[in-house]
This record gives sequence, C-alpha cells and structure tokens, in this order.
Amino acid sequence: MFYKTLNAYPDTLNRRIKEMVLLGLIIQIEEGGKIKYRLTNKGKRIIPLLEELLRIMDEIEKILKS
Repeated sequence: MFYKTLNAYPDTLNRRIKEMVLLGLIIQIEEGGKIKYRLTNKGKRIIPLLEELLRIMDEIEKILKS
C-alpha cells in the first residue's frame, strides 16, 4: 500500500491528494484499471522551490544546533 511507504494514514493521504488536485498541482488519471496521479506543469514548477525550502530548513537546523 502506498500510504505505508509514505508512513501516512490513508485519510490524511486522501485529503492531501484532494488538496493538490484542487490547487492544480496533480491530475488523476486511470491507467490499466488503476488510478494514478501525475504532476501538472504547475506542480513541476514548484519542485525546485520545495527543494530550496528544504535546503534552507537544513541550514537553519545546523545553525540552531551549533
């Protein structure tokens, strides 16, 4: 199950997926009888911003620990 991989409760995961669909970050598609999700162009544009945010958070954590 996907939620086990993410270590998230199914209800939480479903809520987050719905939020991302409403924000236009992902789209739901059916492929081979299974429901799958794909990033939209908007979702793809956000990835570098999230990566930078994670980098900044790591730097902040290092500063706070020193």
